[in-house]
Amino acid sequence: VLDINTGSEKNLEQQEDLFCIGQTTLADGNLLLAGGTLLYSGNPDNCNGKFHGLNSAYEFDVSSESLVKVSSMVHGRWYPTLVTLPDGKIWTCAGNDEYGGTNRLIEIYDPSSRSWTIKPDPYSTLNYTVGSGYESTCPGLHPSYTNVAPGVSFYPRAHLMPSGQIVICGMNRGIWSWNPADGKFVSLANSSVNYRLYGTSFLLPLQNIPSEKGKILIVGGAPNSTDYAFTSVEMLDFNASSTSVPVRRTVSPLAYRRKFFA
Repeated sequence: VLDINTGSEKNLEQQEDLFCIGQTTLADGNLLLAGGTLLYSGNPDNCNGKFHGLNSAYEFDVSSESLVKVSSMVHGRWYPTLVTLPDGKIWTCAGNDEYGGTNRLIEIYDPSSRSWTIKPDPYSTLNYTVGSGYESTCPGLHPSYTNVAPGVSFYPRAHLMPSGQIVICGMNRGIWSWNPADGKFVSLANSSVNYRLYGTSFLLPLQNIPSEKGKILIVGGAPNSTDYAFTSVEMLDFNASSTSVPVRRTVSPLAYRRKFFA
């Protein structure tokens, strides 16, 4: 914990490995940290060579400057994304589960009870088995779920829009919206490139007018872990659209290739 007035630092000992967590700010100013690393890919006890996700969650209490463990999520998440909703609850998506498979459940954290609930998509016909594809190599419980999320990337780039819905636009090519009222995912469009590994996106500053719907800039990334990064940049312009589908256009590229940046 950094004291910006004095420059002094306080170290907090962690009881679990919170590498590759998701985090967001709660309405009371505390922070929610969820997920982490249960097993590293190179761990000798690893059954499939994948990063396995932790299901733990903590609140960082600002007043006491301490980590407070809260109820755990249903399944593990390595590199999940957390977004604070208008009602103060927390939307949690994706990440590798406890066997290294993609976690396809949407879970909602309620700060008042410090508990989690699964939010299904009643319109989805998709299924999810924990550790899918690794049942034979990773013995253990592999429960299955219905009405789950589409296949977004690990650590998806997600933004709360003026409409109250969440828009997911990276790292995968597919662009989706999620409605907190009913949990419905809707496919909106596709990015101009197939994949933006460790690219970024951000919601541009909003105008304080009733008609504001928002614009998102999607920037950089790479096609895979070994190739050079892109310079390409594209805009999702919801203001320019008369529907819920944004107008997507390419804008001026970066001067230099970038991935792993903020």
